[in-house]
Amino acid sequence: MVTLRLLLLEGGQVMSLGEGFAGPLGHGDEEEQHTPKLIEALRGKKALQVSAGGYHSLVLLEGGGVMSFGRGEGGRLGHGDEERQYTPKLIEALRGKRVVQVATDYKHCL
Repeated sequence: MVTLRLLLLEGGQVMSLGEGFAGPLGHGDEEEQHTPKLIEALRGKKALQVSAGGYHSLVLLEGGGVMSFGRGEGGRLGHGDEERQYTPKLIEALRGKRVVQVATDYKHCL
């Protein structure tokens, strides 16, 4: 099982570290990250909650938007495909809906 961590900082910035296989760290690659690194693609956005699962991650933004990244197998990222997403991408199907909580597990997202 992959080891991955997301850190939510005061002010809403997000950092990640751990195994990078399939892009769940959000840095645009599959490199392992041994120290916390700011997810640049989220700069300027305010995260309210983060969740890291097996090879994929979710970030709940202020205003209710949700971004996902990592392994898309089984459609778990919510983008309508099974592609890997190496940087955070807004889940368009949730646009206009006010999401208040997110959760991930090994093979799914809620």
